[in-house]
Amino acid sequence: MPSVPKTSQEAVVAAARDLIDVGGLESLSVQAVAQAVGVQAPSLYKRFADRAALIRAVTMDLVAEIAGQFDAVATTGSPVSDLRALAHAHRQFGQHSPHLYQLLFRPDPHGEVPPDAFAPLIAVMMDRIETVVGKRDALPAARLLVSFTHGFVSMEQAGAFRLGGDLDLAFRYGLDRVLPSVTTPTPEKKTRRAK
Repeated sequence: MPSVPKTSQEAVVAAARDLIDVGGLESLSVQAVAQAVGVQAPSLYKRFADRAALIRAVTMDLVAEIAGQFDAVATTGSPVSDLRALAHAHRQFGQHSPHLYQLLFRPDPHGEVPPDAFAPLIAVMMDRIETVVGKRDALPAARLLVSFTHGFVSMEQAGAFRLGGDLDLAFRYGLDRVLPSVTTPTPEKKTRRAK
Protein backbone atom coordinates (compact mmCIF):
# COMPACT_ATOMS: atom_id res chain seq x y z
CA MET A 1 0.00 0.00 0.00
CA PRO A 2 1.47 3.43 -0.97
CA SER A 3 2.42 5.74 1.85
CA VAL A 4 0.26 8.77 2.54
CA PRO A 5 2.09 11.99 1.64
CA LYS A 6 2.95 14.11 4.67
CA THR A 7 2.50 17.37 2.81
CA SER A 8 0.92 18.69 -0.35
CA GLN A 9 2.38 20.56 -3.29
CA GLU A 10 0.24 23.56 -2.28
CA ALA A 11 1.71 23.54 1.24
CA VAL A 12 5.25 23.35 -0.13
CA VAL A 13 4.64 26.26 -2.51
CA ALA A 14 3.03 28.30 0.28
CA ALA A 15 5.99 27.65 2.58
CA ALA A 16 8.47 28.59 -0.15
CA ARG A 17 6.51 31.72 -0.88
CA ASP A 18 6.44 32.69 2.81
CA LEU A 19 10.21 32.25 3.05
CA ILE A 20 10.76 34.53 0.05
CA ASP A 21 8.22 37.06 1.32
CA VAL A 22 10.03 37.38 4.65
CA GLY A 23 13.69 36.99 3.70
CA GLY A 24 13.97 37.38 -0.05
CA LEU A 25 15.01 34.84 -2.64
CA GLU A 26 18.29 34.25 -0.79
CA SER A 27 16.34 32.65 2.07
CA LEU A 28 14.84 29.98 -0.18
CA SER A 29 16.38 26.53 0.06
CA VAL A 30 14.94 23.06 -0.21
CA GLN A 31 16.08 22.41 3.37
CA ALA A 32 14.30 25.53 4.71
CA VAL A 33 11.08 24.64 2.88
CA ALA A 34 11.24 21.05 4.12
CA GLN A 35 11.67 22.27 7.68
CA ALA A 36 8.73 24.68 7.29
CA VAL A 37 6.37 21.89 6.16
CA GLY A 38 7.71 19.30 8.61
CA VAL A 39 9.35 16.81 6.26
CA GLN A 40 12.87 15.73 5.36
CA ALA A 41 14.45 17.59 2.42
CA PRO A 42 14.86 14.46 0.25
CA SER A 43 11.09 13.93 0.26
CA LEU A 44 10.59 17.29 -1.46
CA TYR A 45 12.62 16.13 -4.45
CA LYS A 46 9.72 13.81 -5.28
CA ARG A 47 7.67 16.93 -6.03
CA PHE A 48 10.31 19.44 -7.10
CA ALA A 49 13.52 18.53 -8.92
CA ASP A 50 15.51 21.40 -7.42
CA ARG A 51 15.41 24.96 -6.08
CA ALA A 52 14.72 26.30 -9.58
CA ALA A 53 11.55 24.20 -9.73
CA LEU A 54 10.45 25.68 -6.40
CA ILE A 55 11.08 29.19 -7.72
CA ARG A 56 9.07 28.41 -10.84
CA ALA A 57 6.17 27.04 -8.77
CA VAL A 58 6.15 30.07 -6.46
CA THR A 59 6.28 32.43 -9.43
CA MET A 60 3.38 30.69 -11.18
CA ASP A 61 1.33 30.73 -7.95
CA LEU A 62 2.07 34.42 -7.46
CA VAL A 63 1.20 35.29 -11.06
CA ALA A 64 -2.16 33.52 -10.75
CA GLU A 65 -2.99 35.31 -7.49
CA ILE A 66 -2.03 38.78 -8.72
CA ALA A 67 -3.81 38.25 -12.04
CA GLY A 68 -6.95 37.53 -10.02
CA GLN A 69 -6.42 40.69 -7.97
CA PHE A 70 -5.90 42.73 -11.12
CA ASP A 71 -9.10 41.31 -12.62
CA ALA A 72 -10.93 42.29 -9.43
CA VAL A 73 -9.80 45.93 -9.45
CA ALA A 74 -10.28 46.53 -13.17
CA THR A 75 -14.07 46.65 -13.04
CA THR A 76 -14.91 50.35 -13.25
CA GLY A 77 -16.37 50.14 -16.75
CA SER A 78 -13.89 52.72 -18.03
CA PRO A 79 -10.64 51.45 -19.60
CA VAL A 80 -8.71 54.51 -18.41
CA SER A 81 -10.04 54.20 -14.84
CA ASP A 82 -9.24 50.48 -14.93
CA LEU A 83 -5.65 51.26 -15.96
CA ARG A 84 -5.37 53.71 -13.08
CA ALA A 85 -6.68 51.05 -10.68
CA LEU A 86 -4.21 48.50 -12.09
CA ALA A 87 -1.29 50.90 -11.61
CA HIS A 88 -2.31 51.49 -7.99
CA ALA A 89 -2.69 47.72 -7.41
CA HIS A 90 0.76 47.19 -8.93
CA ARG A 91 2.26 49.73 -6.54
CA GLN A 92 0.41 48.31 -3.52
CA PHE A 93 1.77 44.85 -4.26
CA GLY A 94 5.30 46.29 -4.36
CA GLN A 95 4.75 48.13 -1.08
CA HIS A 96 3.24 45.17 0.80
CA SER A 97 5.42 42.34 -0.54
CA PRO A 98 8.73 43.80 -1.73
CA HIS A 99 10.58 40.47 -1.91
CA LEU A 100 7.81 38.75 -3.87
CA TYR A 101 7.60 41.81 -6.10
CA GLN A 102 11.33 41.54 -6.79
CA LEU A 103 10.89 37.85 -7.60
CA LEU A 104 8.53 38.76 -10.45
CA PHE A 105 10.76 41.49 -11.86
CA ARG A 106 14.18 39.90 -11.42
CA PRO A 107 16.35 38.76 -14.31
CA ASP A 108 15.90 35.07 -15.07
CA PRO A 109 19.22 34.04 -16.67
CA HIS A 110 18.63 30.34 -16.06
CA GLY A 111 15.18 30.28 -17.67
CA GLU A 112 13.48 29.14 -14.48
CA VAL A 113 10.18 30.64 -15.61
CA PRO A 114 8.93 30.48 -19.21
CA PRO A 115 8.32 33.97 -20.69
CA ASP A 116 4.66 33.24 -21.43
CA ALA A 117 4.05 32.50 -17.74
CA PHE A 118 3.43 36.20 -17.17
CA ALA A 119 0.68 36.46 -19.79
CA PRO A 120 -2.18 36.22 -17.23
CA LEU A 121 -0.62 39.06 -15.26
CA ILE A 122 -0.75 41.51 -18.14
CA ALA A 123 -3.87 40.23 -19.91
CA VAL A 124 -6.33 42.64 -18.28
CA MET A 125 -4.03 45.64 -18.84
CA MET A 126 -3.48 44.72 -22.48
CA ASP A 127 -7.23 44.35 -22.95
CA ARG A 128 -7.97 47.81 -21.52
CA ILE A 129 -5.18 49.48 -23.48
CA GLU A 130 -6.14 47.74 -26.71
CA THR A 131 -9.74 48.90 -26.23
CA VAL A 132 -8.54 52.51 -26.22
CA VAL A 133 -5.58 52.63 -28.61
CA GLY A 134 -6.02 49.54 -30.75
CA LYS A 135 -3.87 46.47 -31.23
CA ARG A 136 -1.02 48.26 -33.03
CA ASP A 137 -0.21 50.58 -30.10
CA ALA A 138 -1.17 48.29 -27.22
CA LEU A 139 2.23 46.73 -26.51
CA PRO A 140 4.27 49.97 -26.52
CA ALA A 141 1.57 51.66 -24.44
CA ALA A 142 1.58 48.81 -21.91
CA ARG A 143 5.35 48.97 -21.70
CA LEU A 144 5.20 52.69 -21.00
CA LEU A 145 2.69 52.25 -18.18
CA VAL A 146 4.57 49.33 -16.63
CA SER A 147 7.88 51.19 -16.95
CA PHE A 148 6.52 54.18 -15.06
CA THR A 149 4.86 52.07 -12.37
CA HIS A 150 7.75 49.65 -11.93
CA GLY A 151 10.28 52.47 -11.94
CA PHE A 152 8.36 54.30 -9.24
CA VAL A 153 7.97 51.17 -7.11
CA SER A 154 11.65 50.25 -7.53
CA MET A 155 12.78 53.71 -6.47
CA GLU A 156 10.36 53.65 -3.55
CA GLN A 157 11.65 50.25 -2.41
CA ALA A 158 15.25 51.45 -2.68
CA GLY A 159 14.55 54.58 -0.63
CA ALA A 160 15.67 56.65 -3.61
CA PHE A 161 13.09 59.43 -3.17
CA ARG A 162 15.19 61.44 -0.73
CA LEU A 163 13.81 64.93 -1.22
CA GLY A 164 10.76 64.34 0.94
CA GLY A 165 7.24 65.12 -0.13
CA ASP A 166 4.13 63.03 -0.45
CA LEU A 167 4.90 59.93 -2.54
CA ASP A 168 1.20 59.08 -2.95
CA LEU A 169 0.70 62.51 -4.48
CA ALA A 170 3.79 62.06 -6.65
CA PHE A 171 2.52 58.71 -7.93
CA ARG A 172 -0.89 60.19 -8.80
CA TYR A 173 0.86 63.15 -10.46
CA GLY A 174 2.89 60.78 -12.62
CA LEU A 175 -0.14 58.68 -13.54
CA ASP A 176 -2.07 61.81 -14.49
CA ARG A 177 0.63 62.53 -17.06
CA VAL A 178 1.44 59.00 -18.24
CA LEU A 179 -2.12 57.76 -18.71
CA PRO A 180 -3.02 60.31 -21.42
CA SER A 181 0.09 59.21 -23.33
CA VAL A 182 -0.80 55.55 -22.90
CA THR A 183 -4.41 56.02 -23.95
CA THR A 184 -3.92 58.27 -26.96
CA PRO A 185 -3.57 56.37 -30.23
CA THR A 186 -0.62 57.24 -32.41
CA PRO A 187 -1.85 59.15 -35.46
CA GLU A 188 -1.61 57.25 -38.70
CA LYS A 189 1.24 58.49 -40.86
CA LYS A 190 0.05 59.70 -44.21
CA THR A 191 2.17 58.56 -47.08
CA ARG A 192 2.75 61.00 -49.89
CA ARG A 193 1.74 59.75 -53.26
CA ALA A 194 4.34 59.94 -55.95
CA LYS A 195 3.35 62.29 -58.76
